[in-house]
Amino acid sequence: EEAELRVSGFNASVATVEFEKHHDDGGDEEYGMALKITGVSTGSTSFKLELMHDEHADYTSTNNVPITVQ
Repeated sequence: EEAELRVSGFNASVATVEFEKHHDDGGDEEYGMALKITGVSTGSTSFKLELMHDEHADYTSTNNVPITVQ
């Protein structure tokens, strides 16, 4: 089973955080991924990154990533 990245711990009433997968059908086999942060309301929150495998985190970022929406 393939590992995937996940975000956790953010306050969705302040901002949403999600991964967007991109695939270029130009003939090569490269896949890209972007982290999309969308402000919902003024405030601060943070999130952690997790590398998931078999429904558990093999790695969790040691520091929260801060988000401030103005």
